[in-house]
Amino acid sequence: MSNRAVEAYARGLKPATKMVAYLKKRYPRTFRGLTPAILRSVLGRGEEWHHTSAKYNCTEFYSVQQVFDNREDLKAELAAMAGEKALRAALKRAGRDVLIMDDGRAFGSIQFCRDLDGVCGEYARHTLKLSAAEYTAAVEKHNAEMAAIAAERNRK
Repeated sequence: MSNRAVEAYARGLKPATKMVAYLKKRYPRTFRGLTPAILRSVLGRGEEWHHTSAKYNCTEFYSVQQVFDNREDLKAELAAMAGEKALRAALKRAGRDVLIMDDGRAFGSIQFCRDLDGVCGEYARHTLKLSAAEYTAAVEKHNAEMAAIAAERNRK
């Protein structure tokens, strides 16, 4: 580790992995489910970068202030991930991986997790390049199929 990296640690800056561990330990309810990948994707570049390890890897260092300045974005991403995870589990319990439309197009359950959870529906709709009518039809068909599966399970 470089001398500047040691100084950064002394000032409270941390790499993503150590920052996530610190946040989960210090604020377990707020940052439940946070991973270094999520932290990096939301925060982007750290406040500084330093050489670490014997191979002189460039490592981004983040501050707690930077995390708390972006905490709403982090919370939104964590909520989206939690909703996606819960819906994926529900789809798995229902024995579903994909939703196949009448025209033969298939959409993965992960794509529909955010849509049905209402967190990023418009983003996913644009990503999938669906018109509003196609998106509505896909969601309605998916909801109807999930309701039918749930009704069948309740009958048993």
